[in-house]
Amino acid sequence: MPFCLPLVPARAAAIVDGAFVAEALKRSAIVWDVRDAAAYQRGHIAGAVNVGDALCVLRNPTTEDFIETAHIEAILGGGGIDPALGGARQLDSSMCM
Repeated sequence: MPFCLPLVPARAAAIVDGAFVAEALKRSAIVWDVRDAAAYQRGHIAGAVNVGDALCVLRNPTTEDFIETAHIEAILGGGGIDPALGGARQLDSSMCM
């Protein structure tokens, strides 16, 4: 597993609020939780998808470049994000906190 430095939490005001997210989800928006799997399991927005820490999973640990597009598509597709379908797969709400 590649080593990733932790990110410093943002101190900026929220960009959107809960009501905005709820309305977006009603329109089939994809909420992609880019945090690591442990943080996702501790709590996330219901319906959010996660493939692990995006900075680690989608980058080459040696060069720090993004991995090949086909590989990114496979990872995101495995997490429920499929641009060919125009959205995320239906998630079991019991999986969400």
